[in-house]
Amino acid sequence: MKKVIYILLSVLVFSGCKKDITDDNRKEESTYGIINLLVNDYKKGSVLPIGLSPIKSPYNDRVYSVKDSLFQYKYFYDQMSKQRIIAINKKTFSFNDYKIHSDDCDDFKNNSKLISELIASKETEEIDLKKLFLQKKRHEFKQDSLIYYDEKFKELPRKGFDKIDVLFSFSNITFNKKYNKAIVAVGVSFGKLNGFSMLIYLEKKYFHWEIECEETLSIS
Repeated sequence: MKKVIYILLSVLVFSGCKKDITDDNRKEESTYGIINLLVNDYKKGSVLPIGLSPIKSPYNDRVYSVKDSLFQYKYFYDQMSKQRIIAINKKTFSFNDYKIHSDDCDDFKNNSKLISELIASKETEEIDLKKLFLQKKRHEFKQDSLIYYDEKFKELPRKGFDKIDVLFSFSNITFNKKYNKAIVAVGVSFGKLNGFSMLIYLEKKYFHWEIECEETLSIS
């Protein structure tokens, strides 16, 4: 009888440990899946597309000359051919109080519990750069590099943006129990006074995370 009880207890303990390990793995996999998606999606904004020549009209007699067009193409080429430095804040930040402003998306209203958990989450977590990867597009000539944002940059006049091209800051990420829904706040900066922050709702579909709703929190 004692042997049977011992076996049952062993099975219960093992099952509990296995569940914890599985949940931890799912959280880590989901966390870095989302961060990778957002970094690769938003880093594209650091390269401006080639603008079209203004249309001549009674209100606008300025059209691009050949020199203007060549300058734009050269600028675009220089931006695409250089290696961009993508910086990440090493630690996540705590998300403060939030009130729903957007009427275009019901996802935030329908997942208010996730927002409440995001606000309640005060512990910061470290982001491991080794678990992030930057996708290289066909039109990109060089692979971008990924670094941690150096705290010393904050003391410099340009906050380090003469050394980096874009800076990402992430809040903690809250998930539902099935790890197929998530909410995160992200800050993206292309310069000292050039950036934005967003609250983002995502869903996992066919093993991939997709952005379902975005709400702008701030613009600088």
